[in-house]
Amino acid sequence: MEKQIKGELFTDFRPIRINDYKTPEELQNKIDEYFVYIKGEWHEEERGDNTILVYDREPEPPTVTGLALYLGFSTRQALLNYQHREDFKEIIEMAKLRVEGKYEKNLSGKYPNGSIFALKNLGWADNKNVNHTGLPEVPQLEANGKEGEDGIPPLSSDESQIG
Repeated sequence: MEKQIKGELFTDFRPIRINDYKTPEELQNKIDEYFVYIKGEWHEEERGDNTILVYDREPEPPTVTGLALYLGFSTRQALLNYQHREDFKEIIEMAKLRVEGKYEKNLSGKYPNGSIFALKNLGWADNKNVNHTGLPEVPQLEANGKEGEDGIPPLSSDESQIG
């Protein structure tokens, strides 16, 4: 059975119940099938002296949402909920990691912005601490008679009031 959804064609699309995947192997096989499916379908044609590939169905990038739809889930969250089932946890994590790996590879490409956005939504961060005061950073000394980060004990109350 085929169903058209927002311009995408998914075969065997069906909403599933939580118990539809009875074994981890069954789920793993369907996940592997998804990663083959997104490569697209093509045939070869002879054009003069050359043989070219002609796509019947264009390849598409892997996504968590696309994976969820291919597996028959009605929401992305329904797929992620499978992680709470011990026997399916590693399989779902590995599938998400395969998607994440594709985004990571795209970071070195010509247009990485979409991959950066997707990776941030998958928990990645690009934090950089910048001192905007223009003053050099001074190590903070701890109170309570302990040494500070630089190994120097804090000033006593008498020394701090030298004026």
